[in-house]
Amino acid sequence: MKESIIRELYEDSLSRSELIMPEGIRYQTCSERKEEAEQQLKETLSAPQRELFEKFLTAQHDVRSIEDEETYRQGVSLGVRITAEAFVAE
Repeated sequence: MKESIIRELYEDSLSRSELIMPEGIRYQTCSERKEEAEQQLKETLSAPQRELFEKFLTAQHDVRSIEDEETYRQGVSLGVRITAEAFVAE
């Protein structure tokens, strides 16, 4: 029997984000453009501006992590409600 994804995540120490990384040329292209633009921007900034930009990126990452967690929680909640409704309807 195949192990559950929860056990696999725990035992292999994989992060959820590694498993759900978007695929496809569109994502790859957009990601590369973002990285290039970020690097170009950093090259134009003074040291204090770079420090402020890094703080901004960290804050943006933190907000996105919270949003991702909430999206995941709501998705699981919706899945549970749909499953419950399917069993009640039978």
